Amino acid sequence: MTADLPLVAYPESLLKDYGLDEWEEFRNLYETMERLKSLDLRDVEVNILGLSSRLKDLISKPLPGAFETPQIRSRLKVVQMQTQKSRYFTRHYKEDSLAPSLEALYAHYNALLNRMAVLKEEANTVESETAQN
Repeated sequence: MTADLPLVAYPESLLKDYGLDEWEEFRNLYETMERLKSLDLRDVEVNILGLSSRLKDLISKPLPGAFETPQIRSRLKVVQMQTQKSRYFTRHYKEDSLAPSLEALYAHYNALLNRMAVLKEEANTVESETAQN
């Protein structure tokens, strides 16, 4: 039993632009998401526990640089909440609820990655408008 879990590519160049290419906690989070999507849904509970732990660690610390914003922090918390829902469904209603829960988890995680990219674009726009004035 598997689900189609699309995952946006790791934002290597974005993190490099911010000097965060060695942001280990974020890389570990991404690798956990990558690993989780290839597992049989009957065997994901341990990985979801690991994902939950990584998110808790990431959220408990200040985020690096420009990513310490309400938009990024709130999206991380949404991913964390969805992880908790998925964890619940590994034990209850597995057949009909776990797959949609994981699909929502990946949608929220991808939204986080996309928001990080938009944050960079917004910063570039503000810089170029300021330079023109």
